[in-house]
Amino acid sequence: MIIAGENIVYVDNASTTQKPQCVINAIVDHYKGSNANVHRAGYELANRATLAYATARSRVAELVNSDVNEIVFTRGCTESINLLSRSIKLKPGDEVVVSMMEHHANIVPWQEACKRSGATLKFIPLNGYRLDLEAAKKIITKKTKIVSVVHISNVLGVINDVKQLVDLARNVGAYSIIDAAQSVPHMNVDVKDLGCDFLTFSSHKMCGPTGIGALYGKLHVLETLDPFQYGGDMIDTVTCQDSTWNRVPHKFEAGTPAIEAAVGFGVAAQYVKERYDPSRENGLIKHLYGQIEAMINLVGELDSSILSFTVDNVNMYDLATYLGLKGVCVRVGHHCAMPLCESLGVKAVLRVSVYMNNTIEEMDHVADCIREGVKKLC
Repeated sequence: MIIAGENIVYVDNASTTQKPQCVINAIVDHYKGSNANVHRAGYELANRATLAYATARSRVAELVNSDVNEIVFTRGCTESINLLSRSIKLKPGDEVVVSMMEHHANIVPWQEACKRSGATLKFIPLNGYRLDLEAAKKIITKKTKIVSVVHISNVLGVINDVKQLVDLARNVGAYSIIDAAQSVPHMNVDVKDLGCDFLTFSSHKMCGPTGIGALYGKLHVLETLDPFQYGGDMIDTVTCQDSTWNRVPHKFEAGTPAIEAAVGFGVAAQYVKERYDPSRENGLIKHLYGQIEAMINLVGELDSSILSFTVDNVNMYDLATYLGLKGVCVRVGHHCAMPLCESLGVKAVLRVSVYMNNTIEEMDHVADCIREGVKKLC
């Protein structure tokens, strides 16, 4: 791969992905031929923009098999979860259940929501590198109001049985929320099959632009929630004394939206849907692991497109820097999952994450560089 004139091997896809030309072209074409604000205006340029924005929502809805009005555009998974943490009302005695492998974006909003409301935050523990589902059955009770869990761990690469957790939540009358930031980009995710109340994912992790994502919510559930932000377009009527809200999904989209990002997101959704190949990506990870297995400590499982590890007597930041000098782009640190890393007794984990454009030859090169780096740093 050549980016900015440099030959690199980009294997930091769990953080963000590179953008195909069709997505770049869609954004440029929008600015060149359809740049106007959406809704209400009667001139042709605005009609084009409104149609492009609506088309993008339809494409994103199709990606996860939802109805179009069940897709709320947000700035990404983080804002989606913050929206829910503000819009779902909690009270003293309520319990929110997350897991020990959550990204900070699925911990901190619930910590703050519990502080505001007097509710209690509980964590499903790990059994090895997987969720302890037997423990989950005991933790999720009639007091549980929300069960919010990750589909694929951004650190461990583990694919969780979220369908079982959704069922556990439903059985006690709790809302189920799935953080699908790492799953929607890599595998077919069907919200009707999962049966979850809410599901979040981000554009930039699936070949789309940054600054936009989607919150799926069952329509009848979204209709019961209050807005997260207030202002233009999310209103129906405004008087000097009071206001009423627009219909779903618009009541959750205050202000001028990221129109060009939505257009790019919609094109990315089509692009990814046509190219899903999780077994190929997992094969790349297993191929890489097979070459370096003897020298690393695997942190997680080989379920998906993610390989995380440590190396005895080697500073992981130094190894990541060495790889960077060789043009190998990896991620290192706690990966916004400090409670998880602390529970595992690791301070810094090096993560390789592949996507549809990576190759076997690149994995061979990454393995060579890791071996060279470990030898130099030991």
